[in-house]
Amino acid sequence: MNTLKQIFPAALIIVVLFLCACSNDSRSTSEDLDANSNLLNPGITGKLFVHENDYGSYLLDLASGIFTEIPNTDWENQNDRFPSGVANFWAIPAKYDHQEFIIKVRNCKRVNDDVLSPSLTCIAIQNYKGEYVSQFELLYAVRGSVHLSRNREYLALFRNIGQSVSSDKWLEIYDREGNLISDQKLDETSIDWLPNGRLVYIQNRSFIFTEPYSTTPDYQLTLPEMISGSPGQISVSPDGTRVAFSMIHTSNFATTRATPYVMNSDGTNIKQLADVPGEEFPIINSPTWSPDSKWILLKEGGAQGQDLNTPGVLGHLYAIPSDLDKVVMLSSIDDEKSPEAIRLKRYYKDTEPNEEKPNPTDRFPNWGLYWLPN
Repeated sequence: MNTLKQIFPAALIIVVLFLCACSNDSRSTSEDLDANSNLLNPGITGKLFVHENDYGSYLLDLASGIFTEIPNTDWENQNDRFPSGVANFWAIPAKYDHQEFIIKVRNCKRVNDDVLSPSLTCIAIQNYKGEYVSQFELLYAVRGSVHLSRNREYLALFRNIGQSVSSDKWLEIYDREGNLISDQKLDETSIDWLPNGRLVYIQNRSFIFTEPYSTTPDYQLTLPEMISGSPGQISVSPDGTRVAFSMIHTSNFATTRATPYVMNSDGTNIKQLADVPGEEFPIINSPTWSPDSKWILLKEGGAQGQDLNTPGVLGHLYAIPSDLDKVVMLSSIDDEKSPEAIRLKRYYKDTEPNEEKPNPTDRFPNWGLYWLPN
């Protein structure tokens, strides 16, 4: 009996401690669930770089769906740096890198005070504090995006050599101070950098790979005839081992009907990434890699507007695993969508992080897509 009296208090203490531990574990799990429930896109991390024409640039936190404005991106008000009142602004970040981005400013200046003198394009580099790191000017119009190499030491771009839009176009590589490194005459096309300094661009149905930090072609990969369409946008994975690309079926000012594919950088293992149920030619564009190579972002649907009175239609963004061996179905109808595809959501740009949030949306404008690390 005395032994039982000694054992019982000790056993009671153990039971109480066990229950307290369970209670603490339960509370911790509940807090984790509450924190997770505040995320619009659980499991998706990083930032989406967003540029809205002349209205500055933002970072969209993909997990929470909240925008933050990048400082000092009110370029239309920076008349001392960009004095022309008819300038147009575009911002393009270094890929898979949260350190610097490029601003391309068409018609930023003129060669001299004569209003009929040729215009210049300003190329500037800023960091995410808004500080200017470098800037130089190029004669005539720079077309499309300006691409920073993976080491951020070189810029690749297409430029008109002449005032007319029909002037010859050249693919050019510059260093950060504006010194020309390499060039070749070439019509504008989709290009991207590999980590080893090569450029890859599209010519007919072939992927042309250049010599390192040069515009000189080195070798090419030609797509098999069984894959229909014409190659469009290309995106090289962060490690350089794979290339995502779209095959265009039809295109006009409003929409581009295209199907996304991925292949190894040596041209092997070509496979279709996604499709839309019931569509012979889907509208799936802008294949974009996540910084860790695990996901590919795809824009499905949507249409450009013709003018302010016809603003267009917003599409959807999907993140799909990059290593699946199946074609993923994209749909705004959950029963038609493959479970592996995550349809992303966001809040509106003027939503403050700490305020009571309105209902989110799963619609996205026609931004250029750049997925950056946190």
